[in-house]
Amino acid sequence: MSTGIVFLLSLILIGAIQGLIIVCLLLNAAKQFKALRYLSGLVFLIALANLNAYFLPQQLSPFWQRIGNVFPLVVFMPIGPLLWLYIRACASGTYLNKREWIHFLPILFDLFPYALATGFYLGFFQQQGALFGLIDHYNIYVDILRWLSLSTYLWLCYRILSNAQKKEPKNPLLLHVKKVLFCFICFQLVWFVFLVPYSIPQFSDQLINAMGWFPVYIPLSMLIYAIGILSYQLLRFNRNRQSLRTLEPSTVDTTINLLTKAMEIDQLYLKPNIDLAMVMDHTGLAQKTISAVLNQHYHKSFNEFVNHYRIEAVKQKLKEGKNLNYTLNGIAADCGFNSQATFQRTFKQMVGITPSQYLQKMQEI
Repeated sequence: MSTGIVFLLSLILIGAIQGLIIVCLLLNAAKQFKALRYLSGLVFLIALANLNAYFLPQQLSPFWQRIGNVFPLVVFMPIGPLLWLYIRACASGTYLNKREWIHFLPILFDLFPYALATGFYLGFFQQQGALFGLIDHYNIYVDILRWLSLSTYLWLCYRILSNAQKKEPKNPLLLHVKKVLFCFICFQLVWFVFLVPYSIPQFSDQLINAMGWFPVYIPLSMLIYAIGILSYQLLRFNRNRQSLRTLEPSTVDTTINLLTKAMEIDQLYLKPNIDLAMVMDHTGLAQKTISAVLNQHYHKSFNEFVNHYRIEAVKQKLKEGKNLNYTLNGIAADCGFNSQATFQRTFKQMVGITPSQYLQKMQEI
């Protein structure tokens, strides 16, 4: 086995181990956020598939070959339903009911070849070569069904997310879900590129002999890492949400009033070096309280909160004819921006057009 193949197999194995670690963390966090149970199940199935891809090229003993043939490691059909349930739970708080177990019936397509292999070892079938050749051909066409299944559920997830974001466009939880969905869409595109030649009989063996399963399982390992990173961000958000729930309503109202006064009346946003510590000193509020209220009430980070006031100040100055003699960068500096690049990027993100385009529109009115 070449060094390159060993390296790629190591990446797949590390991805599988990382996936199992993420599953444990998600199951622990699911005590407070039940939707994570679906995500943990999804990651577990991907990790099992990666383990299968790692052991497949190995020279295993007959005993372990039998274990690999009868123990279902590649169970891919439930991934689409689990992703759909996870995104729906995050978007609407709706969980699996008894009637929806039908979504998991296609798992039988995954289990069928393992049942055939088990039947062979129990003596129900003869001619090992013919049977396992049949299983190999069966898996080619089931992969097409797996791809179609996941694609269908990705479309359902997209619809759920689009409808939810129309109501709450800045909800951090929905933004997290959107990133997860994007990662799966990217994987689907990569898988499709591999699946097309793999599904054609005269190209299938050539493709596997030349590239193995690496074009699918390396991206799957990357998907595990992406889900891990996004899950960490979600857990941080969930901790902030839980901390906000422990605050008294009067504390939340007081925090909002003090933050509003600090920005709108005292205009702290005009200070280029403003940071959270400065706001804490000015308002007397604790960092945990400020962060929780910003995340849950304003759905913004601290920088987004401050830059919102800066952008509004820039827009106000552009409306005043006496400020048109100043350069855009000069106006931005007067409003607290100490970086031209930050100003340009932030303005485009919040307004949707560049500062110069906005100024041109103002002049046309």
